[in-house]
Amino acid sequence: MQIATQHVVVLPALSSGSFEVRWRALSADGHVIKGNFDFTVGE
Repeated sequence: MQIATQHVVVLPALSSGSFEVRWRALSADGHVIKGNFDFTVGE
């Protein structure tokens, strides 16, 4: 079984500002794992 370690999501152009990414994934043993991170576009 090959496990993906990276996923790419293409987004439309974002305006300046702060954004939050929330993600969820199903682990190999069937448990849901999740997380989040923030990022800023522009100054």
